[in-house]
Amino acid sequence: MPTAPRRACMVAGCLDYVSKYGRCVTHAAPIIKAREARNEPGRHWYQTTRWRKLRARILAAEPLCRHCLERESRPVPATEVDHIDRHRGNAIKFWSMKNLQPLCSPCHARKTATERGHAVARLPEAWGGRVKSLG
Repeated sequence: MPTAPRRACMVAGCLDYVSKYGRCVTHAAPIIKAREARNEPGRHWYQTTRWRKLRARILAAEPLCRHCLERESRPVPATEVDHIDRHRGNAIKFWSMKNLQPLCSPCHARKTATERGHAVARLPEAWGGRVKSLG
């Protein structure tokens, strides 16, 4: 039975052959890493009713971003609940109210990117001061 011809990597300028996801080994690595990050232990807890109730309780008790209040002394509504210490699948750390803090989306994105080792830049205030991940 004949085999299909090998295809080149879909990334422009790459001449290696496809291994997975239409890309060569080098260009498929970041995709595989991102998929593994989504499958980290304890990730499924975010989809539970228990988490939704706990999240709502945290945001109701403390509706302003903790980082913005402490660092910049300005009230910004919190939209996310963040784990102060990464839980990494540890149920005690995940569900502990002492390990949770309310943050606005830019502060949460900055903290998460920093924890994961990505470079983070702060855009000028004229552009809204949003956070942009560089990694």
